[in-house]
Parts: sequence; structure tokens; C-alpha cells
Amino acid sequence: DFTKEGKIRFLSESTLISVPVIKGEAFAFEILEAFSAGVPAVLPPTGVFPEIIAESKGGIICSENSPESLAENISTLFSEKQKLFDFSDNAFKSVSSGIFSSVEFAKKILKIYI
Repeated sequence: DFTKEGKIRFLSESTLISVPVIKGEAFAFEILEAFSAGVPAVLPPTGVFPEIIAESKGGIICSENSPESLAENISTLFSEKQKLFDFSDNAFKSVSSGIFSSVEFAKKILKIYI
């Protein structure tokens, strides 16, 4: 159910998100949607994922892109409840602060080229 209500329901019942991809993504909207619900991420070290986690402090970037590394990091995070809570809080705060807004993105792009 990819309606707004379906996404809200799904994310409100989620503890964390992981997007196991072979090649990275240019911009991971699903991660920001999860962050808006306070759902932290465990992600492979590909595409934009490392930058999102570095900027937000909303999760973990695995040391390698493998099922074993994802599973190990997910298991570790489930066993460290305070870290899970902190990542959740950071994820929500990062999105609500606007650091991933199109305006902030445009400002960062302009700094590169101007």
C-alpha cells in the first residue's frame, strides 16, 4: 500500500529500514521518508547512503556491501537499544531541521559552482 496513509502505517510499525542494493542510489527518498517517522537506517556503503548517514547521524553504514555485513549491523543495533533510540532521534531531527530540503540542497550545489 503506497498511499500516504499506507506509508505512515508501515513506518509507524517499523523499527529500522535497510535498503540492500548492489549499486548506489543518487538520492534515497525512502530513507528520508523513514527518517521523518523516526526510523533509523542500516545501509550498504554505496551511492548517497554514506553522505545521508554522515549528515544525519541517523543510522549505520556497513563496512562492506554484503548480506552478512547488513545482518551483523542490524543484529548489533537491535541489541543496543540506546544506540537505536539515538539513531531514531537523530534521523527525525535531521529531516525536521530541513538539512535535506531542496533549498538546502540548492545552497550546497551553488557553493560548489560559485
